[in-house]
Amino acid sequence: MFKLYRVGILLSAMAVGLLSANSVASAGQISEASSSVATKSTSIAALASSGAIQPPMTLVAIDETQAVRAGNRVAIEGNYKVLYDGKTGAELARVPANSTVPSGAMSANQGILNVNPNSFVPGNCGSSFYWLVDKANFGGKRLYEFWTGFNVNSAAFDFDWQTTVEASWATGAYHFEWGDSGPMWPSSSWWSKYQTDDTPAPSGTWHYGRVTFGIAFLVNGGICVSGLPNAGAYVY
Repeated sequence: MFKLYRVGILLSAMAVGLLSANSVASAGQISEASSSVATKSTSIAALASSGAIQPPMTLVAIDETQAVRAGNRVAIEGNYKVLYDGKTGAELARVPANSTVPSGAMSANQGILNVNPNSFVPGNCGSSFYWLVDKANFGGKRLYEFWTGFNVNSAAFDFDWQTTVEASWATGAYHFEWGDSGPMWPSSSWWSKYQTDDTPAPSGTWHYGRVTFGIAFLVNGGICVSGLPNAGAYVY
């Protein structure tokens, strides 16, 4: 469930000092050209200023094995499982003792209730986003483009992200799925590259896209899920 075989990648990177909390890396990639990173940084700033909804990433569970490997400690205190910093003893997160990791498609509120992680905004360990826009008709094809990702308050080393785009009209329907997963270089952010598809829908049809499953595995042992952002656009 927690893909612990990937921890070796993390530990090897730490040994040679390659980690950067501010680095940006796509799944399975070690690095990107500085120009690409700059482009993404500019784009995410534009996304934020556009008023796009960025639902929270919510800490819902603790991976005890990963926490120990990261040098932290997990304790059961009453009805809670608590994650402590192995060096300072500070409480990093607190979740219900019987919390489990979501799998498959999630409802918008799954795993969010009754969670009170410490040192995070209550019920929140970051934000996630999804953006969908119409693209100019090209070569007779009706195209749209989407972009999605997350920002977390503590570095993540692994993730799983699934999305869908749907449309319907009088004589037909359209359904498109796209996903990505880690491992990733430990980082507080991950963004997909721009994803584009052409649709058979008539010009001017509304297309609705959303994150159907989003989860990030933190280096410190925390596990965060997405608030499932969504977006829509008329595609011409």
